[in-house]
Amino acid sequence: MKYINATSERAFTLIEVLIVIFILGIMLTATYAPYSHYQKKALLKQWKKEIIQSIYEARNLAINGLADDTTDSNVSVWLYIDTRDASNKIMQYYSYDNLNPDFLPSAFPATWTVNLLKQKDLPNHIQFDSVASWSGALLFFQAITWSGSYYVDNGSFTRVIDSEIDVNISYKWATTPTLQWSIDYYTNTYIADY
Repeated sequence: MKYINATSERAFTLIEVLIVIFILGIMLTATYAPYSHYQKKALLKQWKKEIIQSIYEARNLAINGLADDTTDSNVSVWLYIDTRDASNKIMQYYSYDNLNPDFLPSAFPATWTVNLLKQKDLPNHIQFDSVASWSGALLFFQAITWSGSYYVDNGSFTRVIDSEIDVNISYKWATTPTLQWSIDYYTNTYIADY
């Protein structure tokens, strides 16, 4: 029979185990920070594309002659973006049965016959910072002719003739430029670039 001396075998001490756990914790923390940043950046990129798609969708609804169920006529479409809305329900499509693109909104939408077609909610952590330097904007697309008119919302609506409208979005509380995006919408060509 062979006897083994218990004192000659080595085992991990408590200090060695704690050091290994500490090193693993540092490694996991170091890999989580870039992954978390990548997730935020990917979410911001997804919603940047979603905003561009919303602009194109509003224009396409007007081009295709969206019919209003109540009047049986083609309606124009608005896309309203409000940077002040804390509930994040800030992209709203409205139909308007006036085909005149030169109207000047004075009260939106209280005094007009408008229908909310669709509303998009941004995720909790994505926010509009500004639309150019304004608090909000109304993009109006005339039915069938698809010509666009653009209005600034700083308490009252004013028509703008800028050739470019910048829509700035960010991940909330972001301090790095990588978590802030600007979408350029060119009003002459109806193209969005980011």
